[in-house]
Amino acid sequence: QWKTVSDVNDWIKNNFDYDMERAKQLSDNSSERGKTGIYSPEELYQIKKGVCVDLSRFAVESINSIDSSKHVQYLMIEFEPIIIDGAIIKKHWMAIYQDSSGYFIYADSKRPGLIAGPYKNVDDFIAEYQTFRERKIISWKVLLSYQRVKKQKTIQQRKG
Repeated sequence: QWKTVSDVNDWIKNNFDYDMERAKQLSDNSSERGKTGIYSPEELYQIKKGVCVDLSRFAVESINSIDSSKHVQYLMIEFEPIIIDGAIIKKHWMAIYQDSSGYFIYADSKRPGLIAGPYKNVDDFIAEYQTFRERKIISWKVLLSYQRVKKQKTIQQRKG
C-alpha cells in the first residue's frame, strides 16, 4: 500500500512506541547487547515498538524497497553518553535522504511522524537537533547500514 516516504512516516506516527527496556539491552555496556538483534522491518511492523535503530532500519528498508530513487540511508549520531539505570546510552539512529530541495531526516524515535527538512546540509540539522535534545553531539555519520563493519586485521609479512 505504501508508495512514499510520507506513507511510511504516517504508519510510524500512528503505530510506533519507544521501548526503554530494549534500549537498555542494546546499550554500550549491556551484557545482552550481542545477543539482542535489531528488529527486521517485518518484526517492527508486528511488534510496533522498539528503539531508534529498529525504527531507522524499518524506514530505510521500507522506503528503499518501494522507491529506490530516494537512496535513503542511516544517520547515526553519537551524543555525550548518559547513564540510565546503569546503561550507557550514546548512539541515536534516524533515516536520511536528499532531493533537489535539500536533506530530510525522519524515523526519529524521539519525534515519530516528523519529517525534518529540507536542510542545506546535515550540519544544519545536527546543530538544531542538539538544541532540541539538549545533549551535546560528539559526532555523526551517514551510513549505508546499521551494522558494524568488522575491522580486518592486517598481517605483515617479512621477507628474508
